[in-house]
Amino acid sequence: MSKNTRTAFVSGSGQKIGRAIVLELAKRGSNVIVNGSRNRKACEKVAAEAVGLGVEALVAMGDVGDPEAIRRISMEALKRFGTVDIRVNNAAIR
Repeated sequence: MSKNTRTAFVSGSGQKIGRAIVLELAKRGSNVIVNGSRNRKACEKVAAEAVGLGVEALVAMGDVGDPEAIRRISMEALKRFGTVDIRVNNAAIR
């Protein structure tokens, strides 16, 4: 479990608005779960940026419209951080 008290999950956070949300939450001391459905490399880059701000980050790939993916992502998050305190639903279909 993390030393920080809050953990945030941000869907669709590999780029653009989601990336900005992750980095702002990281600046404020929250550990972050970076989510994307396709571009793992982009998500890993955002996670590395967050770690550079002094927090822990987890990349959890999966389509948040898929219940099985949500279960898997939830289990990964709980195993790593013990809790998810903040959820930002940012994913969108373009």
